[in-house]
Amino acid sequence: MAPRVLVLARDYVFEALALAALVFTQIELWRGLDENRFRLAAIALFTAGSLLLRRSTPFAVPLAVAAGAIAFTLLDPDAAYNTESMYLVLILAAWVAGSLLDVRQAVTALGALLASAWLVFLRAPDVPATELIWVSIPICGTFV
Repeated sequence: MAPRVLVLARDYVFEALALAALVFTQIELWRGLDENRFRLAAIALFTAGSLLLRRSTPFAVPLAVAAGAIAFTLLDPDAAYNTESMYLVLILAAWVAGSLLDVRQAVTALGALLASAWLVFLRAPDVPATELIWVSIPICGTFV
């Protein structure tokens, strides 16, 4: 019984993390009193929920996460930066991008993720541009 449980855990650890990111993101957004929380929650649901499709559309997942992060920061730059669970979504999307077998697709997905993360950091109020290194290293490290 124990080996079967370990195999299931190994096979579905990503899905468990993606589901956790989805739930924590929604909790974090609904606890806020922002007037945009309905829209932000919908964007976060799309963004984090796309991670659950990684087995069927692995190339589209990082692109959907990048698009969601861009939409999030265009709607509310402060909320995009301060929603910490969205960082986990970016990291998990980098994991998906790194698992792509086509090098061109993998590099394209990584570029989209980095560009969206940089946009979130650059649009955030009172965040120096030097902080870009602290978002780039974990995304690139997870990708590798």
